[in-house]
Amino acid sequence: MRVGLSLVCLCASACAVDRSGLGSNDTIDGGALDAPGFDAPGIDAPGMDAPMGMDAPMGVDAPMGVDAPMGVDAPMMMEDAGTDAFVPDAGTDVPVFVCLETAQRCVDAELQTCTGGAFVPTETCLLGCLDAPSPHCGFYTPSNVGSFPASAPSAGIDSATWDTDACEAIPHQSRTATQAGGTSVCIVEFESLRQDGTLTVRGSRPLVILALADVNLNDVTFERNVAPWNSVGNGANGENRDLRADGGGGGGSLCGEGASGGYGGESGGGGSRRASGGGGGTPQAGGYMMEPLLFGGRGGVGGAGASRGFGGWGGGAIQISAMGTVTLSGEIRLVGERGGAGRDGTDDDGFNVGAGGGGGAGGGLLIEAGLRIDAPGTVLLGGGGGGGSSSCYDRGPGDPGEEGAFIRAAQGGDRGPMCPDGDGYGSSGGDGGWTDDAPTDGNDNGRRRANGGGGGGGAGCLILRSPDRSSPTHNGIERTSGLTIE
Repeated sequence: MRVGLSLVCLCASACAVDRSGLGSNDTIDGGALDAPGFDAPGIDAPGMDAPMGMDAPMGVDAPMGVDAPMGVDAPMMMEDAGTDAFVPDAGTDVPVFVCLETAQRCVDAELQTCTGGAFVPTETCLLGCLDAPSPHCGFYTPSNVGSFPASAPSAGIDSATWDTDACEAIPHQSRTATQAGGTSVCIVEFESLRQDGTLTVRGSRPLVILALADVNLNDVTFERNVAPWNSVGNGANGENRDLRADGGGGGGSLCGEGASGGYGGESGGGGSRRASGGGGGTPQAGGYMMEPLLFGGRGGVGGAGASRGFGGWGGGAIQISAMGTVTLSGEIRLVGERGGAGRDGTDDDGFNVGAGGGGGAGGGLLIEAGLRIDAPGTVLLGGGGGGGSSSCYDRGPGDPGEEGAFIRAAQGGDRGPMCPDGDGYGSSGGDGGWTDDAPTDGNDNGRRRANGGGGGGGAGCLILRSPDRSSPTHNGIERTSGLTIE
């Protein structure tokens, strides 16, 4: 406003000069001040008033005057183009945010960290970014072993053999740990794992595979020949009463219950000489989710002496925990071993004729995946069949049980063949359980000089934990649960 007032005063002064008589002076009016001096074309024309005067057309007010069109107020006045428009609007009115160093925030699935006053991407979170209790990438805690590794290398392997009793010698990032209950497991850690060919696992420790991303498995077999006793799930040994009265061994248990072995011997009068078959092992409680990791129970021994049939080993135990996707494309074998056959007394043990051993229970497979379980393959978790018995000296052994492949219920061992005098044969063992149904009992129709067959082993456990999953073809007992991302 001060500029406008000063220019008005200037205009008034010019008019006063013009009216004071300066225009009648020839020297001044004719050639100097009035023409082309102050009045024409001087101050008034085309001077300060017109056409280039202060008022019009380029005067103070119009068209380039203080007010319009390029004056102080419009369109390039100090207030609009200066203090209000550029300095306050791009500066004071729209502040530049400066974050606190090392502060973090979630933007969709991305974790960002403040560095040098600005947020920059730190990590793309596989399981999403969570704000509470503070910004972090989602994760879950793997069962039995506490945590995933901070880092691990990726690997692609073909056929290989891993011994869990020599865990640190496995040519990958491996270690042992103690799980709940005090038993040891062998842990092998990866960023991601792709396995082709056949992976053979052996040893007395369960195997745990941990991966920060994905796991792809083809064919995996856990050998049972050195697995330890699982005292809870082991089948009981059959009784022995005399040289030809042996009960069959009971089948081992895990999720499915092993069957009892068949009876042996005879009964008569007021007393009994019949030997009872061993009972099946005690299965894990109905809510058992492979925590802790356990092998399948071993089958019991049939009778006594050198001719007895030995029980089969239980199937192995494997846990696969991946932050990403677990894919099973081939066959995973964790089956129970078949029960051994009773022999015919020719093994230098005083003519004792043996009963069949119980089959081992199928093992356990626990799969945890943060994203998905994709399982077009097959998981074999069946119990081993019970071993058959022999009946007569020097007449040959019974038949061993059926290997626990894809049989649903492990079959009990057969009774021994009839002796030449028609007096001998024993009783068959019961069939192991593979659903929530109880197994069948060993038979109680043994006759004189008879021996019982072994009981079939119970089915193993298949445990799946993932937000999104498909179930493989299997012959175990499947249980599922959710996975909490925290």
